[in-house]
Amino acid sequence: MDFSPIDPLPSLLSDIVMATLIKPYLAQATADVVRQENLAEGGTIAVVGLLIVFLVLIFLSVFIATLPKVLDLIGKFLPESDDHHPIAHEEHDEDAELELLAAIGFVLHTEFQRQVSTGSGGKS
Repeated sequence: MDFSPIDPLPSLLSDIVMATLIKPYLAQATADVVRQENLAEGGTIAVVGLLIVFLVLIFLSVFIATLPKVLDLIGKFLPESDDHHPIAHEEHDEDAELELLAAIGFVLHTEFQRQVSTGSGGKS
């Protein structure tokens, strides 16, 4: 059987063979390779992430352990002052405060009595 280059049958047959037999195998092989590459990349990312976390934890531990020594060293150059400056508080007049509270209580009491006597039940 001699096929001419113009005859579409061989190209159609090769397309059918390619589509049914070869392409699924190539697609599966490609998917397996991609899946293995993704797993390898994911493992690498996980290991790098773990290393970063542990390095930061080690850094924090060393920082906390050396902090008292660093503060002692800084204390030599910047000593703590012995003069304590108390925070200036305003003088409170206790009697005036009690008078104010008594006035507020009186107003609340008279308003409550007025509402009860008019029968409004707290509704204005």
